Amino acid sequence: MGHSETSEIFEEIYHNEKPDIMIEEEFEELPEEVEELVEEEDLSDTDASGSLLYEALFSSEKIKYLKSSVPVLFLTNNLKIHWINQAGNNFIDSRGPVLNNYLHSVFSPYLNENRMNEVYSNILSKEKGFAWRGKVELSGRHRITAVANMVIFPYFDCRTGSLKPEGYISYIDDITEENNQLIRNTFKSLLDASKFKDDDTGNHIERVNRYSYKIASLLYNRPGYEEVDMDFIMNIEFLAAMHDVGKIGTPDHILHKPGPLTDEEWKIMREHPINGALILNSYPNKMAAEIAKSHHEKWDGSGYPYNLSGIYIPLSARIVAIADVYDALRMKRSYKDSFSHEKAFSIIKEGRGKHFDPDLIDVCCEIEKDMDLIFSNLTDSN
Repeated sequence: MGHSETSEIFEEIYHNEKPDIMIEEEFEELPEEVEELVEEEDLSDTDASGSLLYEALFSSEKIKYLKSSVPVLFLTNNLKIHWINQAGNNFIDSRGPVLNNYLHSVFSPYLNENRMNEVYSNILSKEKGFAWRGKVELSGRHRITAVANMVIFPYFDCRTGSLKPEGYISYIDDITEENNQLIRNTFKSLLDASKFKDDDTGNHIERVNRYSYKIASLLYNRPGYEEVDMDFIMNIEFLAAMHDVGKIGTPDHILHKPGPLTDEEWKIMREHPINGALILNSYPNKMAAEIAKSHHEKWDGSGYPYNLSGIYIPLSARIVAIADVYDALRMKRSYKDSFSHEKAFSIIKEGRGKHFDPDLIDVCCEIEKDMDLIFSNLTDSN
């Protein structure tokens, strides 16, 4: 089947029209081995390709191996979901109906028109076994993005001997946890390397993560913060730690200098956000590079390295800026004593509208006690 022909068929299917290749979905009669089961389940009026029959087959105690924890979908031959098992419903975790929706609409926006063109090119091709295998993602404001490997393969009406698929079965292998752990390990390797250059403790990094998570969690579902979805909250919880990764490129004699830095040394020190962004640009989550590049920018435009101001500073960086400064004030350094929570937080509030996003400072006032508790529970050992 040529590419142009496949594209034309895809256009019909994608826009919910029935293409010429479709075949009749109803059996004239049920296979003998299924009739007893259908009668037992009181499904005698259901055709053999109906969703109730699929449910009966997959939930029958006689066919226990079909009651799988693996997500399974039965699809019509234009990839409309005709039946789904409980594991599939759990994986999709939809707030709306799944049955009778097209596969691409359930997995939107990941299964966009280009990807679906590839899917249909495969499942309409005898040479490719009328099958497709690939990665899919499920995303949305109210869920963590799920990642899975999906296989779609055909089933046929063996009584008629037709060489065209009667429909398709899809198995989904949920690899979300493995994928997230791989990403975290990738970032952790870089973070571990950066610790050899910087004297910030592991507790400082963990505290900044937790402050940032608390702030982001309060923004969830607030008007004006639509970008703060479940992924944003999960990501900032561990990517806040990447804010000073660029110090890998800062000379040790500057990083560990006990006294004040010269103007030239400050110029070099202020390159670390740019270095961090360059290092992290190739990593799989853009938030990490945003935080590294912009966490020293200030709301009034007086920060560095690019003098960004207001909402032109990424939200993730605005959050981490507050978390990082608060923790730095609380920490004991070679050149300063540890500040009390009251003193540190008063300095933070003085920066409202100048150093920090004023709305985020208001949010921080709601979790002031939580921030103090985080520091107290993760105090550095002397």
